[in-house]
Amino acid sequence: MLNLNSISIKGILLFFCATLLLFLFQDCKHETPIAPQIINQDTLVKKDTTHHTIKIDSVCFSTQIYPLIMSNCGMSGCHDATTKAKGLDVTTYAKISYYANQIYSSVNANRMPKGLPYFTTAQKALFQKWMNEGKQNTICTNNCDTLGVTYTKSIAPVILNYCLGCHNTNNAINSGGGIFLDNYQNVKTQAISGHLLCSLDWSSTCSKMPKGNTPLSFCDIRKFIIWNKNNCPQ
Repeated sequence: MLNLNSISIKGILLFFCATLLLFLFQDCKHETPIAPQIINQDTLVKKDTTHHTIKIDSVCFSTQIYPLIMSNCGMSGCHDATTKAKGLDVTTYAKISYYANQIYSSVNANRMPKGLPYFTTAQKALFQKWMNEGKQNTICTNNCDTLGVTYTKSIAPVILNYCLGCHNTNNAINSGGGIFLDNYQNVKTQAISGHLLCSLDWSSTCSKMPKGNTPLSFCDIRKFIIWNKNNCPQ
């Protein structure tokens, strides 16, 4: 014989348990987790040769400091590895870093470079910023812009950084092989003659340029090729 009271109690207990479970399920339910944002680190940082992480807006030694020093201080007859004027050789990262304070003191007081235009305010600030950031040996690559190549936009900055230290009005006879690259017309003359591109191509038999430096990047050489092909627009 069924016990109605027992059935009622069991029913109440089952209802209570079902309600409790439903409440607990709703209370513990979480929203769908948001996937972590994946960031391409190459777009945000630079790496130095010791793999330290450098902020993206930091000064790059390989493309900003080294060319600046080589073109104005480390050229033949000055502070290169052969001449070592006043005992200073500033042709490597280690040496530029070691003499950084002395270099900055000289350029900031307009004592160096001799026979060349003094560093601009922007160049001095760039060098000082590099020092403040710890004189890192950063090696960087830039996007290659070969659209609308002109002398002013594309060629002159490369000449200034890598060539003008030797091929300027004061030094061209002694250390620049008598070749002047101090203005548009002189650079155009060398380009049209074929001598400029021949020197930039280190696989050729021409004198390698930049002298005492490393070859220009493929991007920079490509700019000269396009510029020459388009009849050297100014």
